[in-house]
Amino acid sequence: MTLNSQNIAIYDASNHPITIEDLHAGQLLEICYNGQQLNTFPSELSHCEYLRLTGEETDVSELSSQLQGYLPHTRQDSLPTLSICYGTEQQVTPLRGTSHWQEGEEALCQYAPHPLTWQPERMRSITLSKDRDLVHLAFTTNFPHQLTVTRWPLTMSGDLSHQQDGEVISVKEKAFQPQPDSLYEVTAVWPQGQVSWAFATASCC
Repeated sequence: MTLNSQNIAIYDASNHPITIEDLHAGQLLEICYNGQQLNTFPSELSHCEYLRLTGEETDVSELSSQLQGYLPHTRQDSLPTLSICYGTEQQVTPLRGTSHWQEGEEALCQYAPHPLTWQPERMRSITLSKDRDLVHLAFTTNFPHQLTVTRWPLTMSGDLSHQQDGEVISVKEKAFQPQPDSLYEVTAVWPQGQVSWAFATASCC
């Protein structure tokens, strides 16, 4: 069975609050929930109120091996990854934005806000040197059939009214000349679909 661990109170055997990081394989738990189970696989307990350790542990090595037979096999994300290479052997892997990808009968869609509204912790940033080195685009698959790089000044961040004010940047031999204090969106198109990324630039001084 599974449960949503968000906002669940967890206690030890003496009813003292603990965190989910204090739990480990082999512990026995008392689970308080409303008695309903969602029709999923594995089944999910509905509206869990709290978990409480009973203070007992057991050898779970045999159970762990059995569990692997029930869990779905994890698959590697099939979408391409972009690396921003710059300076002296420096590189950054930006996070993806809105993208869609299809291989055979399987499809993957990812929706994200426009990069102008991304939170600072989501945005990867590179610091440009005084020499203004070129930015090279390296993909984990073949170079895309179509590539568009769009730039906005960082002063436009947070304001979607500037969405159409982006400047299309020319890319030659998989590289372009970046400007400091800018926001860039890279949109690449392959036969399988379209993938986008965003990153920011800053000046070294």
